[in-house]
Amino acid sequence: MSQFIGRVNVALFGLGRAGLIHFENLIASYRVALKWIIEEDVEKANNVVQKYMLNDTRVIHGNEINLVLQDNSIDAVIICTPTWTHESIIRASIKAGKHVFCEKPIGKSIASTQSCYEEAQKNNKVLLCAFNRRFDPGVRQVQQKSRNGVVGQIQHIKTISRDAPLPPLSFLKLSGGIFHDCAVHDIDVICWIMGDTPTTVYTQGHAFNPDIADMDDIDTVAITMKFASGAIGTIDLSRFAAYGYDQRLEVFGNKGMVQNHNSKFCDMSSHGTGGESLHPILPSFKERYAQAYQQELEHFLDTVTALLPSELTDRAVSI
Repeated sequence: MSQFIGRVNVALFGLGRAGLIHFENLIASYRVALKWIIEEDVEKANNVVQKYMLNDTRVIHGNEINLVLQDNSIDAVIICTPTWTHESIIRASIKAGKHVFCEKPIGKSIASTQSCYEEAQKNNKVLLCAFNRRFDPGVRQVQQKSRNGVVGQIQHIKTISRDAPLPPLSFLKLSGGIFHDCAVHDIDVICWIMGDTPTTVYTQGHAFNPDIADMDDIDTVAITMKFASGAIGTIDLSRFAAYGYDQRLEVFGNKGMVQNHNSKFCDMSSHGTGGESLHPILPSFKERYAQAYQQELEHFLDTVTALLPSELTDRAVSI
């Protein structure tokens, strides 16, 4: 007979696009007990809970957040609510003694973001801003090889990020705009690879979609960043690619180049009189970054577990 260490008790805030992805990973993990779901659309959340027969998961509306904050058995919260709500939930959760995993951004400004991290550090709590691409195996390989000198002196980094399908207009209205919602991922990846921030940034953009133009937003962007070393980063960004979720990364240096190509469900190709036929690229971010979402959750749980040895030991059961 062996002993199974107790699960991390978690509350999930939000069941939107990202929230549903994290929900599926949470209930699939033997390391987690999902105790609470906080969602404005309570009926939707209850339907999800019933579908998966989660008898020990309680659904509440956002105005009942104190029930979660006052639950001393909750170790951590996963925040997937609209961006403008992140900071207040983070602060309340840390104050209540919870570790925090939060979709980007942490706050509305650099100062407020820094303040949240200082608050977490002061209270010995984990605060993870979930930039999922850092946990994608291909992106990580590119970063590691580039930083280990495989390409030599980095001269140029290119990213292509073209969304598919076109996000719902209801989401776009609340997203904070294409720079805040999309470009931040590419900017983060390039700065992560460089280990530095740019000294100069230049951008151009346009709205080809009239509905996006009506939001005073844009759907197509080119960004150029120059670093102190002389390296140049370029970002090719679009809200919609008709052929699938287009995600590519390239780092070029004086000794060579490393690339991360588009992903497909299957790498099989067929050849005949009509030419070559390939499987299409993955259709959306959920499929493309499925492994990245899983790995970032595992990283968070590893970090939290290291800080909760006695609590989890007390919950251990014999199997």
